[in-house]
Amino acid sequence: MDDDVQHRRRGGRGGQHLPAHRGRLLRLLRLGLALFFASRGAGRLSWPLVASTARLVVVAAGGWIALRWAGGTPESLYVVIAASLAVMGVTLAAAVSMADWRPRG
Repeated sequence: MDDDVQHRRRGGRGGQHLPAHRGRLLRLLRLGLALFFASRGAGRLSWPLVASTARLVVVAAGGWIALRWAGGTPESLYVVIAASLAVMGVTLAAAVSMADWRPRG
């Protein structure tokens, strides 16, 4: 039996793998999405837009830097994506904590 088949039987998927810290990255994504939809559901659309734009800017600028200076390794791109999700989560968490959540009347 070749190594690839043995690896798949042990639960591997073959090819390149995500870094071991992907669980933390997914937690940031879940937090950001939960706060994003909570803000939208409450009718506060400006902060989710700001957070999404900030995430886009971090991915675009950080991705360009990672490709130019870090050689575009999967690890450098992973760090950029993690940073963008952290920016989105922190922005939305701050906005939600400072918001007035009383019903508009």
